Formats: sequence, structure tokens, C-alpha cells
Amino acid sequence: MEKKGVSSAIIIVIVIVIAAVGVGGYFLLKGDGEEGSAESGLTPHDPILIVGNDNFTLANGVVDGRGTESDPYIIENWVISAENVHGIKIRNTTAYFVIHSCVVENGWGGVTTMGFTWTTW
Repeated sequence: MEKKGVSSAIIIVIVIVIAAVGVGGYFLLKGDGEEGSAESGLTPHDPILIVGNDNFTLANGVVDGRGTESDPYIIENWVISAENVHGIKIRNTTAYFVIHSCVVENGWGGVTTMGFTWTTW
């Protein structure tokens, strides 16, 4: 049976992940201000746009996972310069994913998500 809307638990998780990305990025860059430096452990990456389940690829920053509840796609350890675009934009997916330890600079919005459908929770 299809659920209508996104449960409040999922919304809370998304808010926590977005907050953690922002706060974590601040502290990673606070020390020496060098984005993508060896000290920060982040690697430069182009802006990420994922539309649908088939776009969860290495080229789009996915480093691990299969998109299931027990093995979500992992997008992590990137520093993204996103002038005039969103740094990470994910739309219209039923896949499970985690965004961890990413910094987005110069973009319209750090992380933008919309159009999720989870069939189980």
C-alpha cells in the first residue's frame, strides 16, 4: 500500500543530515580555510544532480551503497563549488541515500531535495 506524504521521521532525518553537512563543513574549513585540502579530507567535485534512481552513479558522487533501506547510497567527502546552481540536487527517487561530510560553496542552496517516495519505513 502506498503511503501518502513523507512521514515526520523522514523529514526530521533530512533536516538533521542537512544541518550536519552545514555544521560539519564549517568546522572542516574553519581551521585553515583551504577547501578540499588534504587536512580536511575532502575531494573537489562538480555540482551533483540526481534525477531518478538511475542517476545514483560514481560520476554523481555516489561512493557506496545499493539504494536500499539496509544499504543506502552514500554521497560523502566532497567539496563542491556550485556557482549559480545547487551544490547537490536530488529529485524523484525511491532510493535510500545518505549525504555525509560534504561542503557546498558559492551555490544557490547547499542541498535541495524533492519528490521522494519511500515504500517502506
